[in-house]
Amino acid sequence: MTVQKKAIMFTTDALIGMSLLIIAAAIIFSQDASRMPYRYTFEQANVISEDFVSMLSSIEFSSVNETLRESIISDTNVSSDDYGEDLVYIIGALWAENSTISMSYARQLTQAYIGALIPVGYSYGLFIDDEEIYSDSKGDYGVLSASKRMISGIHEGLPTKGISTRVSISNILSKNTAKFIYFGGFVGEGNITKIFMLPDAVGSVTNVYIEMDAGTNFTMSVNENFAGTYTMSSMVPMYANNWTMPSSYYSLFSPRENTIQINFTDAQNSYIGGGYIKVAYNTSQMDTTMIDLDNGNVSERYGFPGINGFINLYSSFYVPGTLNSMRIYLHIFNPYTTFLYVGNTRVYQNQTNQTQHIYINDTALSSMLNYASMSEATIPIRFGVKNMTGLGFGSDVVEVTDLSGSMGTFDVQPGNQERIAVAKVCDKEFVDTVLANEGQRVGLIAYGTSTDNSRTVYLTDNNVTLKAMIDGYDHDLSWTCISCGVKSATDMLVSTINVTTVVNNGTIWYYNDSYLNTEPPDDSEGRKWYEYNYTLTSEWDTGNGVFGAGSASMPITTLLTTAGSSGNRTYVNLWDDNITTIPVSFETGYNSTANTYGWNMGDDGWDHDLQDNSGPYGYDDNIDYNLVVNGMLEFDTRTGAPARNRCAGYDCSGAYGIQMDITPEAYSILSSSGMAKLSFKYEWDGNDDPFWNSDEVWIKARWTSPTTGIHYLGSELSSAGGDTTPEIDFRDNPNNDIPLTNTVHTMTNRIEGPGTYYLEIGGKLLASWWSGSNKWGYFRFDDILLEIKNGTDTYYFRKNFTIDDVNKVGRGFLKVVSDDMADIYLNGELIDADPGPEHDADYWNRIEFIDRSYFRQGSNVLSAKLYNTIGSTRFDLKLETFNNSRNRAMLIMSDGGANRCFGACPEGAKKQAINFACDAYENYGIISHAVGFGVPPSLDEETLQSIADCGRGMYRSSNNADELKQIYQDIANAMISYTTQRSNITGEYTITTLYPDSYIEYNYTPSVDLDYGEISLTFDSLTFGETSGNPGVESPKNGSYWIPPSVEVIDAKATSYSSEFWTSILNVRNETSGWVNVYNLSTYGDDFTKFGDPYIVFMPVSLIGQNQTNYVQINTGTNETYFTGGSPDSKVIYTIKIKGIASYGEISPKADGCEWVVEQYNGNNATIKIPSDYNGTKTCEFSSAQIVYDHDDSIDNAAILLLQQLDVTGDNRIDIAIDQTNINICIIKVTDIPWMWGPAILKLEIWK
Repeated sequence: MTVQKKAIMFTTDALIGMSLLIIAAAIIFSQDASRMPYRYTFEQANVISEDFVSMLSSIEFSSVNETLRESIISDTNVSSDDYGEDLVYIIGALWAENSTISMSYARQLTQAYIGALIPVGYSYGLFIDDEEIYSDSKGDYGVLSASKRMISGIHEGLPTKGISTRVSISNILSKNTAKFIYFGGFVGEGNITKIFMLPDAVGSVTNVYIEMDAGTNFTMSVNENFAGTYTMSSMVPMYANNWTMPSSYYSLFSPRENTIQINFTDAQNSYIGGGYIKVAYNTSQMDTTMIDLDNGNVSERYGFPGINGFINLYSSFYVPGTLNSMRIYLHIFNPYTTFLYVGNTRVYQNQTNQTQHIYINDTALSSMLNYASMSEATIPIRFGVKNMTGLGFGSDVVEVTDLSGSMGTFDVQPGNQERIAVAKVCDKEFVDTVLANEGQRVGLIAYGTSTDNSRTVYLTDNNVTLKAMIDGYDHDLSWTCISCGVKSATDMLVSTINVTTVVNNGTIWYYNDSYLNTEPPDDSEGRKWYEYNYTLTSEWDTGNGVFGAGSASMPITTLLTTAGSSGNRTYVNLWDDNITTIPVSFETGYNSTANTYGWNMGDDGWDHDLQDNSGPYGYDDNIDYNLVVNGMLEFDTRTGAPARNRCAGYDCSGAYGIQMDITPEAYSILSSSGMAKLSFKYEWDGNDDPFWNSDEVWIKARWTSPTTGIHYLGSELSSAGGDTTPEIDFRDNPNNDIPLTNTVHTMTNRIEGPGTYYLEIGGKLLASWWSGSNKWGYFRFDDILLEIKNGTDTYYFRKNFTIDDVNKVGRGFLKVVSDDMADIYLNGELIDADPGPEHDADYWNRIEFIDRSYFRQGSNVLSAKLYNTIGSTRFDLKLETFNNSRNRAMLIMSDGGANRCFGACPEGAKKQAINFACDAYENYGIISHAVGFGVPPSLDEETLQSIADCGRGMYRSSNNADELKQIYQDIANAMISYTTQRSNITGEYTITTLYPDSYIEYNYTPSVDLDYGEISLTFDSLTFGETSGNPGVESPKNGSYWIPPSVEVIDAKATSYSSEFWTSILNVRNETSGWVNVYNLSTYGDDFTKFGDPYIVFMPVSLIGQNQTNYVQINTGTNETYFTGGSPDSKVIYTIKIKGIASYGEISPKADGCEWVVEQYNGNNATIKIPSDYNGTKTCEFSSAQIVYDHDDSIDNAAILLLQQLDVTGDNRIDIAIDQTNINICIIKVTDIPWMWGPAILKLEIWK
């Protein structure tokens, strides 16, 4: 009662004070109001209205008359919790309740606190959002004033306060995740063992997927139990094979430690060139990352694979934070020298003839390694053997130097230096560069009138001997016999080769010309025509290896002529007046008789979109169609006056189209195993620099068939702005122009018969609103062609040969002549594929080295598939073997022109030098590089360039000393780049062993918070070939992957099948960032051959965007300038953590709960009451079929947030399993939360 009295006294004081002010004002203003100026009357009304609103804002609900107050609490939604609210809010809350009784109370409060005190002569009205609470009759008035207040959290017809809930889970029934066991870029050469861990709570293994580039077939054991035989389906460099382990072996896996052993069937090819084993399993363990924090730090191990045979490892490890310390344990048996490189630092090298346990502690490692540079980095490691007899690898290089008299000229810049002095410096630096790499040898040849044998140094790795000879060089020889130098270098290089011809050219082959448009049938065992044990060859014909209408110099026994040798081909009419112009180039302008855009609207030439506010690829089509400009179709997104982007939201699309008829004659060509090819050029020329990274431009094209409808051409490259259809090209920032680019598409399967078809080519622009009017550009198209031609005929060949001792094969040397193209197989494996285009026969069209792994002891089979599109066809082949796999090259330097021959040379000195270089490459695969000192005319660049061209090398020239030094360095790096990761071991050797308990342990401070999540899941993306739409090797190879919202990525890595090369570059970006380089092998040095080769390259998770597509570029190479492309089988593997508790749900008026039906990742439905004591009749559902819940229920809103959070894959199925019995649904409920409605406007009007 005391409190109440104090409140009443306060209210009375306030009312008395307010009343006195109002009465005083009324007395003053009532003094003969008719004589008072209008200004004073208005001011009076304004003061009264403002004072009354202020009074309502200062009086608390608790101060209201108790009887009235308790009635309000009893009859409305206003409660005792509102005692502290002012009357403005209380009146607003009663209005928001919108009932008869609540509005009555609102009027009573208004009349009690305003009406009772309003001065005589004045009238008033109170309104909320212009709805009357109470009002006197206005009638006629001369002065009107109003004061307003905002009321937050109210909305008519909606509650003023509600409930928010959050739901969590404390345990799960199961989840399906995976453990990935990785192998390095090259692991060999021998049987391989890998130890790995599974969680304690493994329920059951659900799938085992194996993907790798293995050297041969293998068997696998799991925990010392046989687990299947796995056969290679192909052996194409940079491509992986894959298998699924039979489910009968899944029970062999166990919780905690597991051991997998891979035993190869061919000891000569016992290696893995990158790959992984994915063990998918169910578990009730929420977090399966097995990362344990200790005072904020983590210790992890890279476990070396066990290798029993010949230790040869190229791999990597990753430090996901700040590296604190390291230690290494090596358990090996190796009677030869063992070495280990971490990055570019050799941390161990030793030789002993016993089993070794080697410990390298942190003190030693920290003194050798830069820990700062290793933090958050992928670190290559190289572990191997050297000083082993019979180890054939590396390069033999001969430096051929001109010592003719002109080398004494002083004209090399800067400073007019003497040519021979500069040459000697270049020679010595060249020697240093080559010999800095293990396994290399250098020889020296000096020439003038002839080769100076006294200055010859045979192949050696002795740096001192070579440099001493170079120091003695002088310009004391008269003439310039370049061919003498080339011949001597060739003799030196081939002196170490034993060449065996296993298949000679012009010999007898089995051939088959009965299956021109399909492949020969499989044999009774299902083997293909090119496989080793194919049994139907006896049914084939035999003949010499040259076929077709050849010259007298080529023996011919059988004529094979392509059906339809006239070369049936036609071009679909695309309305070009100049019919001789192929493709359509719009030289005669825009050919059209009517604009009937769309399929089957009329064969009347070129059309363009109808500009009906609905663009052909979405968005608006407020486009300027400029028809033909400078011989190209053109439209732009810049319209009106002044010219600017006027599309709705600045998002535009447009297209040109043409209807065409595929005639019966054209389709008859196509249906006879023919092909249809569509090609055109496109260009995007955007306004300079108004665009943002969030903007996008696409080149689009689509084809409409009368039977199968619309087909978009290209592939899905970008889904920005909700774009879901394929495109030809795109830029994620239209400031980046798309230069004129040609695109080709096979349409064979898109033409289903004669009839009317429609082609559209155009573009689409996404431009954000900021500066949107300036975001315009031009789309252009040209050289459009649809060609239909007769099918390619195919011929098939097989040839048996014998290898007496496969241990004496270092590599194969293949030479092929074909008209048109040919694919060559050895023992069922593709070893050479002619990329085309069609060509005539030439000895030789292709010359390739063949890895020794393709050869077998004893019987071998060569197979060939010959393609021909027109006229007669021709094929021949020669296969030789070399006794070792060393690469061979020469560098020929001259400052003049060839003016002396080696012996007789009716062809002349220049031609002889060129021919000798051609012979060296054709007969032995020797690469010839050439360097010119000086400038024409004294320098014969034509001869030196021809030597390099025929020898498949490079030619450079300069008269500048620094440039010449760089040229020598570039050529040295190119020469040694031919070294690969395989080792060629000949003769007998002792087995070496790396035991799988060896490891590198590293302690680090994580760069990401490892405690933020509760449930971990691991996923792998589609391959880069699938996401880029290009199944081939590219430089660089692009890929992409999607990260859903509401997840945290804690680990991400890209895989790379680098074949005999090194994974060298990884760039990443998301939809809002530019490319960021996260791995560059060249940071460790220019030459990659002594470094490790990662199969997995890690990506910093800070660069990965949520709820968007992320992009990856990967490349391989052998040095920083020689790139060899990325594999289409590369992919991204990432681990996420999702919280087991969701954010608070929407504020709702109730919190009852529901009985849920929840679809789970395994297809099962769980029925769960949330909360567990819910006993109502309401049912809710979260499934791929539907989502149903009560939006006005706080608990249901919280439950749907949690379920969506647990649905990582976005298929409306949660990615874990839960049920009512073994999980605890924790509900945290917060009541009486003000709504975020409003604000509503309270207005008090005073008039007189």
